[in-house]
Amino acid sequence: MQQIMQRYRQMLAEALGNAKAAHLIRNDVDVQAAAVLFLGAIQGW
Repeated sequence: MQQIMQRYRQMLAEALGNAKAAHLIRNDVDVQAAAVLFLGAIQGW
């Protein structure tokens, strides 16, 4: 399960990085932290 969540976090961070590069989200967003925050929010942490 841990490997699945790690991979999901990596894919989400990559997607956020792509959005950042396309200027869809702010340049100062920490994509790794945002991915962790998002996953925590949907899991109810």
